[in-house]
Order: sequence, then C-alpha cells, then structure tokens
Amino acid sequence: MLHVALVILLTALAWVVLGSILFFNPLVDPVYQELYGHPDKYPQARKVPKSPRSLALILAINILKCSCYAAVYLLVLPSLPAEPVSRGLLFGVLLTLTRMIPGDVDRAFFTTYPAKPAWIEFTIFTVGVFVIAMSYSFFL
Repeated sequence: MLHVALVILLTALAWVVLGSILFFNPLVDPVYQELYGHPDKYPQARKVPKSPRSLALILAINILKCSCYAAVYLLVLPSLPAEPVSRGLLFGVLLTLTRMIPGDVDRAFFTTYPAKPAWIEFTIFTVGVFVIAMSYSFFL
C-alpha cells in the first residue's frame, strides 16, 4: 500500500510540474492574460493566483485525482495488456474517453467558456492523463 501511495504522490507532483510548464509558458500564457484581463467579457474565468497556497491546493486536488485514477487503474489492470507501453497507452485512451471528452463536451454545450482556452486545456489535460497512465503502467 505504501508503494501505491508513493507512486500516486510522485505522479501528482510530476503532473503539477509538467502542467505548470505547459500552462505558464510564452505560447499559452498570453491566451489566459487576455481571458483574465476582461472579467466583464468572460465572468466564468477565474484567475488562479500563483501563490504557495494555490500551489498546495492544486497539488492536493491532483493527489485526489491521481488516487482516483490509481483505483480505476488497479480495477481494470487484469484486462489491460501485459506490456507496459501498450498498457499505459490503453489506460490513457480509457481516461480520455471516460473523463476528458465527456467533461469537455459538457463544457462546450453548457457554458460560454471561450473555445481557445478550452482547446488548450483539453490538450494539456489529455497529455496529463497519458503521463499519469504511463506512470501507473510502469510503476504500479
């Protein structure tokens, strides 16, 4: 059990670091500066402060997500391929089909969230679920 908890924690930390690099870079950051610079135009966009408290909250949320993903991974593990790369890719597809696509389709039809940041988030979070899936396939 300690091994699983350690993998979850390290995977969540890795995702926070990777997510930070992917979100806060010169290609993506201007899109969000535009979004947050017009609260009257985009009231649904809440700027997340870049503070230690926010980072701790993001890490806690990612530990919760990674824990849930690990539980699902361990449940479906017997039906996944034995080879780690194939297993990770298939689990990443499973997470994308069951978590990413339904959530983003919902957001697209039932919110006024702008399309450009929505596509950026879908792409970055899909990369994230594959990183998580590959981590679990090699280490759990």
